[in-house]
Amino acid sequence: DYHEVLARDPLYAKKSNKISNLCVDLGELLGRDAALLGQLTQLAEGAPTRRLAYHPPCSLQHGQQSRGQAERVLASCGVALTPVADSHLCCGSAGTYSLLQPVLSEQLRQNKLQALQAGAPE
Repeated sequence: DYHEVLARDPLYAKKSNKISNLCVDLGELLGRDAALLGQLTQLAEGAPTRRLAYHPPCSLQHGQQSRGQAERVLASCGVALTPVADSHLCCGSAGTYSLLQPVLSEQLRQNKLQALQAGAPE
């Protein structure tokens, strides 16, 4: 959001816009760079498949509107993802939430841990 916050700043408007345009999530980068993803896939060949649970960060899901890319990258690398119920829900630890809302945060954490463990990941 640098480009929005600094849009009217005479010293930083152009710089912040450039930085914002250069910043991408690793999953987005790998999702659009077939050669790089191919190299990762090749490195994973022959390695034992691991069963992992994955919680996509809220910032990735809701802020960046990027869903499924990290999961596709992990699958390309030989990872078998276990199902995680309600993966769209918060884990309760974003920013200062866990400090300002400790009771709710702890309940969200417990719910998320149960969902992550339900598929018996390694």
